Amino acid sequence: MYTLVIAHSSGCRKLIVRNLTIRGHLAVGVSTLSEARELLQRALPRLIVICEVAETPDRDVAEVRENPQLASVPVLVVSAEVPGPRWLDKWNVASFLPTSAGVPELIRLMEPWLPSGAAP
Repeated sequence: MYTLVIAHSSGCRKLIVRNLTIRGHLAVGVSTLSEARELLQRALPRLIVICEVAETPDRDVAEVRENPQLASVPVLVVSAEVPGPRWLDKWNVASFLPTSAGVPELIRLMEPWLPSGAAP
């Protein structure tokens, strides 16, 4: 299984994918969910990370949550705009991290969904 990283910002997408990959985890980065359509038909991700550096990613989260195939896949949101508890509940977001946090904190938040025994 893999982690799907959806980020309009190529910098954010590459940073997350690279850090997961060097830790031995399979990660796929796309700028939109539609870019992953073919991949999603073959295998569902273990985790979806949505990174939006400018605002709360309503459109991306809605697109994921409106897809019945992805309803049970946990979503972690990384955003400059801090969403409130109602927003997190509305979209059933498993976890949130501000973009100001570092990579170690992001990896720590992902750990419950990453396979154990990957390379350190």
